[in-house]
Order: sequence, then structure tokens, then C-alpha cells
Amino acid sequence: TPGRALLGVRSLPVTDAKRRDLRLPSALGAMVVQVTPGSPADTAGLRVDDVIVAVDAKVVNRPGDLTAAVLAAGPGKEIQVSYYREG
Repeated sequence: TPGRALLGVRSLPVTDAKRRDLRLPSALGAMVVQVTPGSPADTAGLRVDDVIVAVDAKVVNRPGDLTAAVLAAGPGKEIQVSYYREG
């Protein structure tokens, strides 16, 4: 059976405090709260507290959108992730 697409992050909705810290225009996105060691996200350099706002130019409004975008890409496919980070 084919594998399942996996980014390797756990995410939650963006908190108001994080939105203010990053000067985000809204609380939309998926805030990374865990990165699985050795996962594609880890290899790509994603970090806890990054806020993912798009996958392959599709807006991520909430964590479910992130999951859906990764699954839609399929296993072994490279995706482009847009995110905010401190600074």
C-alpha cells in the first residue's frame, strides 16, 4: 500500500499573543507546536512557534487546512511552505 503524506509537525490555531508578536494581520494560520525529529519539516528547518500561512500558495487559515494541503499533495511530493518566524 502507498504511504501517507507527512510533514511532521503538530499545529494549533494561532494565539492572539503570537499574532501580536509576529505582527500578523490576523490570527489565521497554523502555529507549529511540535516538530518530529527526522521528519520532512525538521529537515526543512521548520521550528516550534513558526506560523504556517500557506502551502503551495494555498492559504492556511487553520491547522486543518495544513493537514488537508499536505495530504492532497501526496506521499513523497515536495511542497512549498510559507511561514512567519520571529524577526
